[in-house]
Amino acid sequence: MNSVDQSSGARPLIVHLIPGTAAAGAEKQARYLIAGLRERGLWDVELAYFRPGFDHHEFANLDVPLRLIDSPRPVTLDWRRRARRLHGLYTTRQPAILHSWLDEANVIAALTVRRWSNTRLVISQRCAAGNYSGKPLLVRTLQAIRRRVDHAVANSQGGVEFLHSLGYPPDRVSLIRNGISLGAAADGARVEKLRGQGRDLLGLSPQQPTVGFVGRPNSAKDLPTLLTAMELVWRELPNAR
Repeated sequence: MNSVDQSSGARPLIVHLIPGTAAAGAEKQARYLIAGLRERGLWDVELAYFRPGFDHHEFANLDVPLRLIDSPRPVTLDWRRRARRLHGLYTTRQPAILHSWLDEANVIAALTVRRWSNTRLVISQRCAAGNYSGKPLLVRTLQAIRRRVDHAVANSQGGVEFLHSLGYPPDRVSLIRNGISLGAAADGARVEKLRGQGRDLLGLSPQQPTVGFVGRPNSAKDLPTLLTAMELVWRELPNAR
């Protein structure tokens, strides 16, 4: 991605645009990244969003400005107003980087940066082609905005291949898989305590092999593959739960 001009001496502004402050995977990744950027202290970081969600308090704790772009109607009926609203938030100081997350935000971001010639646009695209079945308008839209996207990030190889199929150049697409906070991962005692509490609630012994799933049961999670894997585990480990 082209470098950002910092000749003025002011810290560059990075704006993240997300659909909502939900407790979901992409939103958690955005939160981790915003926290990391803020802690580095090299940029001014802000967050714009369409809807408050279950994890709104976690975003508020990031100690960055939160800009609500109200969304009373579906994006297909409201895209012009949302783009104008986002543009209006930054008329006096354009972002050096606008980083959008997920389809709804990607579309609004691409429409907005057409009026910001010096802003670099990064989009985060989470799904592979199969998750766009029956959504030809959305596929065409993602294809149409590619000329204004400076870089695209996918969290799976399937997502990378999907972007390539839409004409996104390989040198402008990166694969960055979802991660977890290093702080949470390093707290081994807390993890063990929570694991023990979960096993107690489910009536499982500490030694009993256990496979589970926590999430929304839709096609993007590919539960048939998990269930097939569980069957293979049971054959080898009959005491597994």
